[in-house]
Amino acid sequence: MTHEVIRPSAPDGLAQPVEPADRQFHHRLSHPGVIDSAPRLVWRCTGASEPTDWAATADRTRLFSPRLRELLDAYRSSADEIQWIDASLLTSEGEPLRYFVAHFPEHLDIYDVEATTWGPSGLPIRWVLSPQKIAVHHVFVPPSLYDVLIVSTTVADALRSAGITGLAFERARLAPTNG
Repeated sequence: MTHEVIRPSAPDGLAQPVEPADRQFHHRLSHPGVIDSAPRLVWRCTGASEPTDWAATADRTRLFSPRLRELLDAYRSSADEIQWIDASLLTSEGEPLRYFVAHFPEHLDIYDVEATTWGPSGLPIRWVLSPQKIAVHHVFVPPSLYDVLIVSTTVADALRSAGITGLAFERARLAPTNG
Protein backbone atom coordinates (compact mmCIF):
# COMPACT_ATOMS: atom_id res chain seq x y z
CA MET A 1 0.00 0.00 0.00
CA THR A 2 1.34 3.43 -0.86
CA HIS A 3 0.77 6.61 1.07
CA GLU A 4 0.57 10.30 0.28
CA VAL A 5 1.53 13.39 2.24
CA ILE A 6 -1.09 16.12 2.38
CA ARG A 7 -0.39 19.72 3.29
CA PRO A 8 -2.78 22.66 3.30
CA SER A 9 -2.78 24.85 0.22
CA ALA A 10 -3.49 28.51 0.88
CA PRO A 11 -4.64 29.98 -2.43
CA ASP A 12 -6.07 33.08 -0.79
CA GLY A 13 -4.16 33.66 2.45
CA LEU A 14 -3.93 32.09 5.88
CA ALA A 15 -6.70 32.11 8.47
CA GLN A 16 -5.65 34.17 11.47
CA PRO A 17 -6.40 33.21 15.09
CA VAL A 18 -9.02 35.54 16.60
CA GLU A 19 -7.98 34.99 20.20
CA PRO A 20 -4.38 35.59 21.27
CA ALA A 21 -2.32 32.49 20.54
CA ASP A 22 -2.40 29.98 23.38
CA ARG A 23 1.13 28.60 23.20
CA GLN A 24 0.43 25.97 25.80
CA PHE A 25 -2.49 24.58 23.79
CA HIS A 26 -0.42 24.46 20.57
CA HIS A 27 2.37 22.77 22.51
CA ARG A 28 -0.15 20.09 23.62
CA LEU A 29 -1.24 19.57 19.99
CA SER A 30 2.29 18.50 19.08
CA HIS A 31 2.61 16.04 21.95
CA PRO A 32 0.99 12.68 22.60
CA GLY A 33 -1.99 12.28 24.88
CA VAL A 34 -5.66 13.16 24.81
CA ILE A 35 -6.46 16.85 25.34
CA ASP A 36 -9.05 17.14 28.12
CA SER A 37 -9.86 20.83 27.72
CA ALA A 38 -9.25 23.41 25.03
CA PRO A 39 -9.56 27.18 24.92
CA ARG A 40 -12.06 28.86 22.60
CA LEU A 41 -10.65 28.13 19.13
CA VAL A 42 -11.60 30.65 16.44
CA TRP A 43 -9.85 31.70 13.24
CA ARG A 44 -10.85 34.35 10.69
CA CYS A 45 -10.48 33.95 6.93
CA THR A 46 -8.32 36.65 5.42
CA GLY A 47 -9.09 36.05 1.74
CA ALA A 48 -12.13 36.78 -0.33
CA SER A 49 -12.72 33.21 -1.54
CA GLU A 50 -14.82 30.55 0.18
CA PRO A 51 -13.16 28.72 3.11
CA THR A 52 -11.53 25.45 2.13
CA ASP A 53 -12.05 22.07 3.80
CA TRP A 54 -8.51 22.24 5.21
CA ALA A 55 -8.26 25.85 6.27
CA ALA A 56 -4.59 26.84 6.19
CA THR A 57 -3.87 28.80 9.37
CA ALA A 58 -1.11 31.21 10.30
CA ASP A 59 -0.32 29.12 13.38
CA ARG A 60 -0.21 25.86 11.35
CA THR A 61 -3.11 24.21 13.18
CA ARG A 62 -4.88 21.34 11.40
CA LEU A 63 -8.27 23.05 10.96
CA PHE A 64 -10.72 20.78 9.11
CA SER A 65 -14.30 21.17 7.89
CA PRO A 66 -17.01 18.71 8.99
CA ARG A 67 -16.91 17.22 5.47
CA LEU A 68 -13.17 16.47 5.72
CA ARG A 69 -13.64 15.08 9.24
CA GLU A 70 -16.38 12.71 8.04
CA LEU A 71 -14.24 11.34 5.22
CA LEU A 72 -11.18 10.82 7.43
CA ASP A 73 -13.31 9.07 10.05
CA ALA A 74 -14.88 6.86 7.39
CA TYR A 75 -11.53 5.74 5.95
CA ARG A 76 -9.21 5.60 8.95
CA SER A 77 -8.25 2.19 10.23
CA SER A 78 -8.93 0.92 13.73
CA ALA A 79 -5.23 1.62 14.44
CA ASP A 80 -5.62 5.35 13.62
CA GLU A 81 -6.57 7.58 16.53
CA ILE A 82 -7.87 11.11 15.93
CA GLN A 83 -9.25 13.45 18.58
CA TRP A 84 -11.59 16.10 17.17
CA ILE A 85 -11.66 19.42 19.02
CA ASP A 86 -14.47 21.89 18.31
CA ALA A 87 -13.43 25.12 16.61
CA SER A 88 -14.87 27.91 14.48
CA LEU A 89 -13.80 29.58 11.27
CA LEU A 90 -15.19 33.03 10.57
CA THR A 91 -15.77 33.89 6.93
CA SER A 92 -14.49 37.25 5.66
CA GLU A 93 -18.03 38.54 6.37
CA GLY A 94 -17.84 37.28 9.98
CA GLU A 95 -20.18 34.28 9.59
CA PRO A 96 -19.08 31.49 11.98
CA LEU A 97 -18.61 28.05 10.44
CA ARG A 98 -18.16 24.87 12.46
CA TYR A 99 -14.68 23.40 12.03
CA PHE A 100 -12.54 20.95 13.97
CA VAL A 101 -8.93 20.82 15.08
CA ALA A 102 -7.48 17.38 14.38
CA HIS A 103 -5.25 16.14 17.19
CA PHE A 104 -3.38 12.84 16.98
CA PRO A 105 -2.90 11.67 20.59
CA GLU A 106 -0.59 8.79 19.75
CA HIS A 107 2.90 9.37 18.35
CA LEU A 108 3.61 6.51 16.01
CA ASP A 109 6.94 4.88 15.25
CA ILE A 110 6.74 5.38 11.46
CA TYR A 111 10.24 6.15 10.22
CA ASP A 112 12.67 3.84 8.51
CA VAL A 113 15.71 4.23 10.76
CA GLU A 114 18.26 3.50 8.02
CA ALA A 115 16.78 5.64 5.24
CA THR A 116 15.82 8.68 7.34
CA THR A 117 18.36 11.50 7.71
CA TRP A 118 18.63 12.38 11.39
CA GLY A 119 19.74 15.71 12.84
CA PRO A 120 22.12 16.17 15.77
CA SER A 121 19.13 16.51 18.12
CA GLY A 122 17.85 13.07 17.08
CA LEU A 123 14.91 14.51 15.14
CA PRO A 124 14.37 13.54 11.52
CA ILE A 125 15.50 16.09 8.92
CA ARG A 126 14.49 14.19 5.77
CA TRP A 127 12.14 11.49 6.86
CA VAL A 128 11.40 8.26 5.06
CA LEU A 129 8.51 6.05 6.11
CA SER A 130 8.85 2.37 6.89
CA PRO A 131 6.29 0.41 4.83
CA GLN A 132 6.16 -2.27 7.52
CA LYS A 133 5.48 0.22 10.34
CA ILE A 134 2.71 2.08 8.52
CA ALA A 135 1.01 -0.92 6.88
CA VAL A 136 -1.99 -0.84 9.25
CA HIS A 137 -2.42 2.96 9.15
CA HIS A 138 -4.59 4.97 6.78
CA VAL A 139 -4.67 8.41 8.46
CA PHE A 140 -1.80 9.60 10.67
CA VAL A 141 0.81 12.32 11.19
CA PRO A 142 4.56 12.45 11.68
CA PRO A 143 5.32 13.19 15.34
CA SER A 144 5.70 16.90 16.15
CA LEU A 145 4.68 18.21 12.70
CA TYR A 146 1.63 20.46 12.74
CA ASP A 147 0.64 20.97 9.12
CA VAL A 148 1.15 17.56 7.57
CA LEU A 149 -1.20 14.61 7.23
CA ILE A 150 -0.27 11.21 5.81
CA VAL A 151 -2.97 9.05 4.26
CA SER A 152 -3.11 5.83 2.31
CA THR A 153 -3.67 6.16 -1.41
CA THR A 154 -7.21 4.84 -0.88
CA VAL A 155 -7.96 7.80 1.41
CA ALA A 156 -6.24 10.26 -0.94
CA ASP A 157 -8.34 8.99 -3.84
CA ALA A 158 -11.53 9.36 -1.77
CA LEU A 159 -10.58 12.95 -0.85
CA ARG A 160 -9.97 13.80 -4.50
CA SER A 161 -13.22 12.12 -5.63
CA ALA A 162 -15.22 14.01 -3.00
CA GLY A 163 -13.76 17.33 -4.16
CA ILE A 164 -12.23 18.15 -0.77
CA THR A 165 -10.60 21.58 -1.05
CA GLY A 166 -7.45 23.15 0.38
CA LEU A 167 -5.20 20.12 -0.07
CA ALA A 168 -1.82 19.74 -1.76
CA PHE A 169 -0.81 16.11 -2.36
CA GLU A 170 2.61 14.54 -2.83
CA ARG A 171 3.75 10.94 -2.76
CA ALA A 172 5.23 9.91 0.58
CA ARG A 173 8.86 8.78 0.70
CA LEU A 174 8.83 5.08 1.51
CA ALA A 175 11.86 2.93 2.19
CA PRO A 176 12.31 0.05 -0.23
CA THR A 177 10.71 -3.17 0.96
CA ASN A 178 12.91 -6.21 1.41
CA GLY A 179 12.01 -9.16 -0.69
